[in-house]
Amino acid sequence: RGVLAYFKQSYKEAVAKLEGLSDLSAKFYLAKSYAKLGRLKDAILTFKEVTSAAPNTPLSKLAHFACGQALFDNKDFAGARAKFQFFLENYPFSELSDFAHYFLGCALIAQGQPAYALEHLRPLTKHSNNLLAAHANYFIGYCKKELGEPQEAVSYFQKVRANYPKTRIAQYANLQLPDAILAAGDTIQTLIATAQLSQMFTTGDLSGVGDFFSGVVCYKMGDYQRAANHFENIIMKYPQCPLTEPACALLLLSLNSSGNYERAITLGAKYIKDYPETNNPWRAEVLYFLAEGYYYFKKYNEAENHYLRVLEAHLGDAVGISPIFAYARLGRAYCLYHLGRLTEAETEFKELVTQSLPAQFGANGQDTIFLINALLGYGYTFFNQKKYLEALDVFEALVKQFPNNELACVPGYYYAGLAYHRLAYYGQAVDAWVALMNQYPLSAKSAEAAFRAGDLYFKAREYQKAIATFRFVIEKHPNTPWGPSAQALIAQSFYNQKKFLEAIREYQKFLDLYPSDIQAAGVRKSLEISYYQAGLENPVVMQEFLSRFPESELACEAQFDKARKLFDNKQYEQAALEFQKIVVNFPNAEIAGDAQLLTAESYANLKLWQEAKLAYQKFLQYYPKHPQRPGAYFNLATAYFNLGDYNLAKTNFQIVIDSFPNSEFVSSSAKNIEICLKKNPNPPKAENNKSEAESTTKKGGEK
Repeated sequence: RGVLAYFKQSYKEAVAKLEGLSDLSAKFYLAKSYAKLGRLKDAILTFKEVTSAAPNTPLSKLAHFACGQALFDNKDFAGARAKFQFFLENYPFSELSDFAHYFLGCALIAQGQPAYALEHLRPLTKHSNNLLAAHANYFIGYCKKELGEPQEAVSYFQKVRANYPKTRIAQYANLQLPDAILAAGDTIQTLIATAQLSQMFTTGDLSGVGDFFSGVVCYKMGDYQRAANHFENIIMKYPQCPLTEPACALLLLSLNSSGNYERAITLGAKYIKDYPETNNPWRAEVLYFLAEGYYYFKKYNEAENHYLRVLEAHLGDAVGISPIFAYARLGRAYCLYHLGRLTEAETEFKELVTQSLPAQFGANGQDTIFLINALLGYGYTFFNQKKYLEALDVFEALVKQFPNNELACVPGYYYAGLAYHRLAYYGQAVDAWVALMNQYPLSAKSAEAAFRAGDLYFKAREYQKAIATFRFVIEKHPNTPWGPSAQALIAQSFYNQKKFLEAIREYQKFLDLYPSDIQAAGVRKSLEISYYQAGLENPVVMQEFLSRFPESELACEAQFDKARKLFDNKQYEQAALEFQKIVVNFPNAEIAGDAQLLTAESYANLKLWQEAKLAYQKFLQYYPKHPQRPGAYFNLATAYFNLGDYNLAKTNFQIVIDSFPNSEFVSSSAKNIEICLKKNPNPPKAENNKSEAESTTKKGGEK
């Protein structure tokens, strides 16, 4: 009855009836029943009783084989491997040896050793037992795919599909084909294969499988939107099929990967609402990718809630029992960080970086990615609490532990430098940033690191190092936010060294590269100053400066200096012309009045009295508060005198006496009035001279 219960799959009943019996056959089936119930240790001990009591018997041989099966079925692949190796060593010619080779090969695959598995599976590919041959071919295809031989994998999967079409393993071969074809680089054939799957499986447990694998293929190709469409199609068309839950998880993953977080949130929340109760093992993934959508959409409170739901789904499990559980904890820790709950975040990150990771992580490097992200979060949390020494310990350890991993080294070097900077250890900060620049020059963070290092050199007046570091930014990252400031500081570094021609070149380069940048106006001003300073040493450059910036305030000074040199060299005609450029182009400049006065004096020196008269009148009219007005009236009177107009000469000399009684020209004006009277003893009546005299006194008289 116990054996009958076993074959009816009533394993608890079988155990109840078989326990306590001394018959070895009864013990054999009792052990198998234990194994089916997951009581592996009891099964092993009971099989041992059989093999010890009846060594070298057919029953003993069966017990050894069944013990291997029990270990395999309960996923103790190391134990199964050892047991089947023992079986093959002791029973090499048994009728079960081929099956032992099969299970041993599968155990090796489960342990990540596909190359060794092939040795046991190859001889079985043409076995007379079609089911065994089909499975052997299938797993050889799987091994080939894992070993990076996708073409051979395709060949074996196709062989299973063609030669053993009625076996269930053929359906799994159909499912493996698209992935193998894609790995072989044949995208078109992959899509054809997935389309065939859509036609083959429209009902039953495998309905929607075509869309599922089409979605997987599109995702691996980076076509996330098409992938999302395929996964959504499964949810809409086959809501009750077993693939619906994984399709939803991968739908959310695809939408998140495409940056469409809002749609991921909308669809994920609706799916959870429509299907609230489920024991599907994929539910944790659905909740996790929904939480990821909230996180990247910066809804950190909602994200934390959904990460917690993932953790609740694993309630009672050991810490780190599965990758999705560990990543949910990591996601929640980052939510705490972004929400400003830094003390909680610090505690959570600390636990994550010290916990044991699940074995599933190691096969594809996920343990490295996870640990790096956990350490980064730990460091960020210290940094934002201004615990810079603790942050340094984390970031520097990260770089040492993963010296060739960009995910670790880029933020590790950058934030180590920033922590040193906050601690005022500027030399060490520069060392960290330069290490980042040298190891990962094209990383976006290298641009900021280079700029910060260059800025420290600049402030330390190490201009050559500053220039070299800023040039790194311009050459490698010209279009980053750091590019314009770096170029401006290159120019300023030359200016500070009084290398004005080099400064001109670099300021002009800024305007060529970044004409609409917010700093452009200031750079143009600096370019003017550089031209002016260079022009003080080189007349050719000064002329170029005046041509390029004719309305610059500095051009006004430069123009005045140019005109004054002509005046001092007695080149009065040219001087008058250059002084007039100041009056016309810079009428509000402080030196414009001086320029007009010197224009008049230039004409006076040339004895061009008519031009001198007009120039002095213009000066008195334009600049009524100029301190040189007494002299201007005196010189205007002199111009009239030399033109023979003694009456107006006398009138303007009188203005000097009346309006500027304390000026140095009063005495000379009085004497000159006497001379005018002698030259013109019979002056005309006042009304005859009123017009021109008034035109002067109204503008400049200060009675």
